[in-house]
Amino acid sequence: MRAPRWERRSLLVPGGAVGQMVKELNRNPDEVRLLIRRKDMLPVYAVGDMEALLGIRLEDLQGDVATLLPQLADPAAGRALWKSYAAWDGAQELTDELHMKNGEWVYVDVRRGESDTVDVATLRRSTTLHQQIEKFEKSLQKAEEASQSKTTFLSRMSHEIRTPMNGIIGMLTLAEGKLTPDSPAMQYLHKADELSDHLLSLINDILDMSRIEAGKVELEEKPFSLCALGQKLYDMFAKNLEARAHHAAHHDRLRTTDGGAGALRGAAARGGDGLRARAA
Repeated sequence: MRAPRWERRSLLVPGGAVGQMVKELNRNPDEVRLLIRRKDMLPVYAVGDMEALLGIRLEDLQGDVATLLPQLADPAAGRALWKSYAAWDGAQELTDELHMKNGEWVYVDVRRGESDTVDVATLRRSTTLHQQIEKFEKSLQKAEEASQSKTTFLSRMSHEIRTPMNGIIGMLTLAEGKLTPDSPAMQYLHKADELSDHLLSLINDILDMSRIEAGKVELEEKPFSLCALGQKLYDMFAKNLEARAHHAAHHDRLRTTDGGAGALRGAAARGGDGLRARAA
């Protein structure tokens, strides 16, 4: 980890737009650019507030790269990154993330420089991103817990409902056994049987919700009669449809009556028009 001794040399201060950019980066506490000499892996130049981001100065890093390790929450991660950089061939970007001892996170991105002598390492504070990820993970965990609670509740309730439902079906079977096939009540018992079977199938579907969420549902393919299915659906909803149709017709009659009465009252209020309305 120890870097070779660095021969201090005077560096020309960039001018113009480049100099302004360097000044801006030097005032940025969230990003640092490092030039690393490839032949001896020595950091030779830095742009940005390194002490604010990493807790050390460039001179400290030049003296010994290991001075960064005490600033890390996991020094082994820092040693692994340095080892990866030593074996890096530059074909692809080298990226990693370091967790600092003060709780901050720093994203590291190393690329080959335009010359053959240096590499460019960008170190950027990524704490906010980690906080957002942690927040989303907590929200996801709460949503999964709520979903699991819902599934558990439905499963228990379905078991509780299915027990008396089986008893009802059994009682219907016993009642059918006491009647003759031509008994007038037999057709009602048959309808009750079909509705009970349908309700029981719905309860069983609810019990399968846990398997649906786990992706373990298997579709069963078998022939069936579309006409028979339509007849069953009709039998289940016929009474409700008839009641709704009667209610709608009654509502229309009331609305017509109320509208007619309102028109007559309005005509009476206008005097002579009321006579013509009553006559009509």
